[in-house]
Amino acid sequence: MATTCERCGKTLRTGFLSDAVECNGKMYCEEIKAEQNKQREEEAKQKQAEEAAKQAEELRRKNMTWQEREQEEKNRAQGIENVLLTTTNNLEGHTIETYLGIRSVSVGTNFDNAKAILNAEAQIYASLKQFAFDAGGNAVIGIQFQYFSSYEKEISVVSPSHMIVAHGTIVRMK
Repeated sequence: MATTCERCGKTLRTGFLSDAVECNGKMYCEEIKAEQNKQREEEAKQKQAEEAAKQAEELRRKNMTWQEREQEEKNRAQGIENVLLTTTNNLEGHTIETYLGIRSVSVGTNFDNAKAILNAEAQIYASLKQFAFDAGGNAVIGIQFQYFSSYEKEISVVSPSHMIVAHGTIVRMK
């Protein structure tokens, strides 16, 4: 019975002049195995580069003056403030460059009035902006809100408990 490469289907020689390489119980040709090894090496180099960049950033932050830290915090606050939020799936005049993921935020409390609900929604907007900025995005699109209510019975007193959940897609816009 002939053995074939799991990836490319090439017929492999077995025995003394074998050109088959076994990996995790599967047989591959030498070319595919070489590609896999090269890919692993590239992934390891990428991980090392990311770690080196992280260490360089930590060192940079450690050696910052208080003025530089203050300026960085101002820039961060400005960046977060500039994040756009919308319930639509796009922004007129902007093109989506990349999708960075979906994020959900929830706020739960006992709301006594509309002002408390508006404050909770403002909290959610601020959180979504911060998450988007931290992820490298500059907008959150398709934001949807859900409102949940329940009543808890505590020693003959019924108190309303509410939760607002919002989710949206973090994107980088051009």
